[in-house]
Amino acid sequence: MLRFIPMFVTGIILNTIVVLIIARVPIVWILASGTLATGCASLFFALIDPNASYWRFGFPSAILSVFGADFVFASGTIFVAKIVEPNEQSLSGALFQTMNQIGTALGVTVTTIIYNRVVAQNSAKMGVIVNSSASNAPREALLDGYKAAAWGSFAFGIVGTIFAVLFFWNVGIVADHGAPEPDVIDSTPSSASQTMPTSAIDLEKGVSNSRFITRSPSIES
Repeated sequence: MLRFIPMFVTGIILNTIVVLIIARVPIVWILASGTLATGCASLFFALIDPNASYWRFGFPSAILSVFGADFVFASGTIFVAKIVEPNEQSLSGALFQTMNQIGTALGVTVTTIIYNRVVAQNSAKMGVIVNSSASNAPREALLDGYKAAAWGSFAFGIVGTIFAVLFFWNVGIVADHGAPEPDVIDSTPSSASQTMPTSAIDLEKGVSNSRFITRSPSIES
């Protein structure tokens, strides 16, 4: 459990970074760097030495693996909210969440198939027929299976980076700098009647105005 702590700390830092750069950096660089970093995290696991220390392979992989989730999810959520009408934002958010779930399920499924296939083949070469859970597979075969699955995850990361550059190259910055400026109200009078006193208008219309009528005091005899 302690070895996963760098992932939590890095996730908090990356979300703060996204808030600071989302209105200054084009989204293509945020998406590309996130997917590339996640691919590099898988590359560390694909090349891992089981006899090496945690700080050599596990620690950098734990840090880099968070980039894709935080950079892609945060900036992608802002992007889908930006390109649709206000009354369509709930629908776009639901579609974005659905695509995330489908992508996660697809990635786990493909890498699991790769893992099971490699473990079964390498175990057979060692004279072991693995059971359905591969609990009797030799350790070397299990390690080869994990490495093969990591290579598959690395391939997904590189493909994601290429797609991010191709499809988001001309998108630009998706967030605004601060709040929009308020509309300027034109205070210039549109007609002379707007500046003309009410009493003058009344006089022009022939309507007597009490403010302009003086009554003579009554003379008592």
